[in-house]
Amino acid sequence: MIEEKLALLKGFYEQTINMKKAVEAGRDAEVFAMLEERQECIAAIDQLDQQAGKILMNEEVRQQLQHQMLLEAEMKHKLEQALKKLSQRMRSQQNESFLTKQYEEIIPVSKGIFYDSKK
Repeated sequence: MIEEKLALLKGFYEQTINMKKAVEAGRDAEVFAMLEERQECIAAIDQLDQQAGKILMNEEVRQQLQHQMLLEAEMKHKLEQALKKLSQRMRSQQNESFLTKQYEEIIPVSKGIFYDSKK
């Protein structure tokens, strides 16, 4: 069972690396799919531990988790930066929308045909 857990942890680590690369490359759309894959992997690891009746742990698993924690810390920083960029982009688009609405005609003007009543 520990070998299965190690294999799942290595897969989880590789998924995290791929997700980090996607964030760095600016492929934000792929990140959500990768998060779902990672969540499935976490669920599989949790199910393995539940089947064993305890948390399966040895020195290799600890080392793998240590590496994962370091990578997660880097990912957290990258994701926070991406979130800041997205929120700034949203704010600028909202400001543009507000500015364009500010100069629209307030009183609607009929654009029909006008007849000269003096003729």
